[in-house]
Amino acid sequence: MVAIGLPLESLGVEDDPGLAGAGFAFLREGYAWAVMAALFGYARRHIRKGSPLLTLATDAVFACYVVHQTAIVLAGHLLKPYRLSFPVEALTILAITVAACVGAYALARALPILRLPLGLKPLPDRTDRKMLAPGKQPA
Repeated sequence: MVAIGLPLESLGVEDDPGLAGAGFAFLREGYAWAVMAALFGYARRHIRKGSPLLTLATDAVFACYVVHQTAIVLAGHLLKPYRLSFPVEALTILAITVAACVGAYALARALPILRLPLGLKPLPDRTDRKMLAPGKQPA
């Protein structure tokens, strides 16, 4: 796919309304799907058992999903007046987005009222926590 798509891109056909543009779009999207399938295959083969990092990522993924688009749009809007070069602006937006996602997850863990809206399970009741403490038996 790449061997055919690169020459088509160099010809500038990606925006053509005709057959060449449609062919390029088909190859581009096919390549994207092939990369995703390869990543899923890699994950299935190499991530078989749980780990603390996987548990943390599973817990944080929805909070990041909820926050990331707003962070990207706000960062782009706030950085627009500075007229940064593309690489600097892209890396700055990426850094702001990662910081916003990590911050949202940390806030959701610290503030019980934010746990549910950001996709974390509610904390157990205080009575349940006492029963879960090591060496304690329920009365």
